[in-house]
Amino acid sequence: MELINGTLHSKSEEDGRRELAYWDHEWTHGEGNSSSLQVGALPKIRNKHVLDVGCGDLEDTRVPVASGSFTGIDISVAALRNAQRNTRRARRKVDFVAASAEFMPFRNNAFEAVISVETLTIMGHNFKDVAAEMARVTREQVGLCVTPGGDDPRELRYVGVEKTDYGIIHHREDFCNAFFTKEGVQLLLREVGLRPDQVGTTEELAAASRKERRHDPIETIAISDDRIFARASKIAFGTAESPL
Repeated sequence: MELINGTLHSKSEEDGRRELAYWDHEWTHGEGNSSSLQVGALPKIRNKHVLDVGCGDLEDTRVPVASGSFTGIDISVAALRNAQRNTRRARRKVDFVAASAEFMPFRNNAFEAVISVETLTIMGHNFKDVAAEMARVTREQVGLCVTPGGDDPRELRYVGVEKTDYGIIHHREDFCNAFFTKEGVQLLLREVGLRPDQVGTTEELAAASRKERRHDPIETIAISDDRIFARASKIAFGTAESPL
């Protein structure tokens, strides 16, 4: 295991420090958001080179153990130190990178599979930048979960709610969150160069798993609350310049 210091580039240096302080506090004193506990509709990850974007503390280590090699990226050093403790007994290669998901310090097509839970939701207006980075660094597939929102017109009555092509943005005092419709997720994936193979709700995922009689616990990890999940494939290798 290795904790690598990456880059905390953000909208500005001040914003980056504020974001880092917020998430370090959440992982030290709050509940955080542990990815592996909620991942559903995962791409085929067994023996793959996997990146978890916004990995959190990896309290559930089934994903890193099942992968061929695993890298977790999170802006919170506190979360990554917890993840190190939780994966000490993992039998696979586990690396951690402290960096912003908007500017991931990896080469194009560096990973066979990229997974993410709720990272696009908490990135607010910057969700598309993060999705584009996920598409850039994968060479095969992406699996993600986001919080649904935007289908009900009544949501627009609330203060600070903004309609988008992908769902809604909810502006709060210190930050904003992005919520998505299924159609919005499909649109987003296509715009960043991914082909949506499967997009659905938690209920739809559970029904499909029962119908297909899946027995692999890595492929059918339950999601605790209602979510939209997506599984997508890389259409073509990205052309964006690598930061390395």
